[in-house]
Amino acid sequence: MNEDEIRKAVLESVKTVAPDAGPVGNDTYLTGSEAVLDSVGFVTLLVDLEGRLGNGVDLSTSFMEYDGADEASSPFRTVDSLAAHIQRLASTH
Repeated sequence: MNEDEIRKAVLESVKTVAPDAGPVGNDTYLTGSEAVLDSVGFVTLLVDLEGRLGNGVDLSTSFMEYDGADEASSPFRTVDSLAAHIQRLASTH
């Protein structure tokens, strides 16, 4: 699966988990003060994505291992950064 396909899966998952979020694009925030998801919605997004991708990428563990020290560089911050993070995880398997 390439990064564009992963990005499409992330966008679809966000729309499924947060149907009232309004327009969702590549720069949509998933974490932080401008996020379209609350904490439960974010965890639900990770679980939904793991199911959609079906390629053994363990996003929940990846999130738990993330120390969150620098929110600006978080791989979970936006749709784009999450898609790139998933691509990196997938390429290591």
